Amino acid sequence: MRYGAEADRVRGLARLLPDPGSALEPVAAHTSVSRVDIAHAFLHEGALDASDVMERRLRLDAVDADIPAATDAVAQVRGALASAGVR
Repeated sequence: MRYGAEADRVRGLARLLPDPGSALEPVAAHTSVSRVDIAHAFLHEGALDASDVMERRLRLDAVDADIPAATDAVAQVRGALASAGVR
């Protein structure tokens, strides 16, 4: 995990997601990006939409084989944040 002094706060975003236990696991085979990284992009980095997360914030579009799983993860996180009333 990245984020230095903010790492505990970012890890804490897992509580907003449906499966907090797996929220720190990579969303696809060729990346270290987790669902909490996606939540952080939406909540604290100003990501505007899924393509902003995929293409600019976290570069989840870098490996073609990862795009389907990453796209699903971004949609799941965005939905969970909306359900939690924080996005």
